[in-house]
Amino acid sequence: MRKFVGGLLLLLASSVTISVLLAISSLSPNCTQADFYKVQDRQSSWGPHRLAIIVPFRDRFEELLQFAPHIHDFLNKQKIKHTIYVINQVDKLRFNRASLINVGHILSRKDCDYLAMHDVDLLPLNPKLNYSYPENGPFHVASPEYHPKYHYFLFPGAMWDLGQCDPKKCSGRKLSRLGLIKTLRLGQRFNGIILSPMAKKCVGPQDKEIIMEHGAAVVDCSWACLEQTPFSKMKGNHLRLLPYFVATNPINYGKPCSLSCVEALAAVFYITGFNELAESYLKQFKWGHTFLSVNEELLSSYASCSSSEEILSIQAAYLRKLDEERHADKGEIDWPSSGDDSEDEEEEVT
Repeated sequence: MRKFVGGLLLLLASSVTISVLLAISSLSPNCTQADFYKVQDRQSSWGPHRLAIIVPFRDRFEELLQFAPHIHDFLNKQKIKHTIYVINQVDKLRFNRASLINVGHILSRKDCDYLAMHDVDLLPLNPKLNYSYPENGPFHVASPEYHPKYHYFLFPGAMWDLGQCDPKKCSGRKLSRLGLIKTLRLGQRFNGIILSPMAKKCVGPQDKEIIMEHGAAVVDCSWACLEQTPFSKMKGNHLRLLPYFVATNPINYGKPCSLSCVEALAAVFYITGFNELAESYLKQFKWGHTFLSVNEELLSSYASCSSSEEILSIQAAYLRKLDEERHADKGEIDWPSSGDDSEDEEEEVT
């Protein structure tokens, strides 16, 4: 049998029996023993984690001949130590994918500290598909054409979590648990859009390409501790301000500009043309749809702009309108009538 690139463990398994056939680890059909040790030495600097690729399998050898070397090269480019476990069902009964994955997990857990459940006919092509150790919990790596249920965005949301908020009420923490946002360390650079009060420019449609490439980040801190927040340690080249919005989260409902993490991310996604992404974030919260309905006019107006300057003009016009409405309401107060009128009214009542 041809030698595959990398660590490939081929197993025959059924619901009753498991037979270990062979373990293959080499560079190519013509590799030398010296070449193999060079790879082992190089991988020793790739970090402490090892990934198990679990492949449920039956009668797909042509696909396997393509998959094994492809996934090995793909993971090597990401400098991820890995072993490929091909779990083969030998009987002709109904294909039991779940049982095969369980077998793979049991066999791999001694040598690998995380795993990816992988179909043999899906070859990762996009280098942005990241197989590295999931610090924030499990996530789904898939193409939406094949798995529309898991149609996740290709660019990440991120946050600096300063630990100032109640974890049970923090929208950023919930997004992190769901795998929809990654947590950054203080001092860690972020190449996408950073929503920060230190910014001097408003977010706008010109930021769409940056978000597509690198995503957007927020600062998860308490509004009461804003002055003590070390914004200077949140490094990046694309700091942005958000225009005027009204918060609808349970903590700051009705307060202007006091947005939660998910509201801020949804706002920047909506402004830059990622409406469905904004909605998918907000759907994770029972109150999320309220942010869209309360701010519908502003969101639509901002999204139709062609520049940050135009967004600021719309914001200024909207704030003037609010101010005029407040003054108009004061002018319509039903003041008490004069003394004579009140006496006449009292006589009529009696």
